[in-house]
Amino acid sequence: MVSGQVILDSDVRAFLDLGLHERGLWELRQQDAAGREVAALNRLIERRLALDEVNRFRQALPARASVDEYLEAVRARFADEDAFAGVLAAVGLDLEDLRQILRDDIRIEVYVAERLGGRAELIEDWIAGLLRRAEVMRVDP
Repeated sequence: MVSGQVILDSDVRAFLDLGLHERGLWELRQQDAAGREVAALNRLIERRLALDEVNRFRQALPARASVDEYLEAVRARFADEDAFAGVLAAVGLDLEDLRQILRDDIRIEVYVAERLGGRAELIEDWIAGLLRRAEVMRVDP
């Protein structure tokens, strides 16, 4: 549980199966399945804490076009619309759920770009600070 939100195995599965780990702050580099799942769980913990911080500063909602563009990038990872819909159903999400996830990811990306200039070392320090303040430990592989 992070900030009152339960992170389930199905959340990890959705994150991986939809390819949400392939973009920006949440990118994963682990190759083996077990390592990827642990890394995905850690990223989801970090994402939840980052989203709490973004919400504190009332980061504006992104333009619909930005969300649509991100959604199309996710859809493009699948052979066709049926495959995409099948994965959504398998992970227990509908299109509006996915749009909300993508909307939040964009809000976090904008916040990081505005506050930290997108510099990797500052982002790592910021995330480490969020983890310390929340007294959350990462899961070890």
